[in-house]
Amino acid sequence: LLRKQIKSDFQVLEIARKLEMYGVRFHPAADREGTKINLAVAHMGLQVFQVNEQLYCLSEYN
Repeated sequence: LLRKQIKSDFQVLEIARKLEMYGVRFHPAADREGTKINLAVAHMGLQVFQVNEQLYCLSEYN
C-alpha cells in the first residue's frame, strides 16, 4: 500500500512539474496609469500579467 501511495505522489509531482503556472500566486497591483495588473514570482523571475496574459518577465538572467 505504501509503494502505491509513493508512486501516486510521484506521478502527481511529475504532472505538476510540467505545468508552467503551477504554484504561482498572483498579487494584485496597478501600473502608473492605474491599469489593474497582477504580479507573480516564479522560478523564472518576477512576472507581470494583465487579464491572465503575461506582459513581461523580469529576471536576473535577461
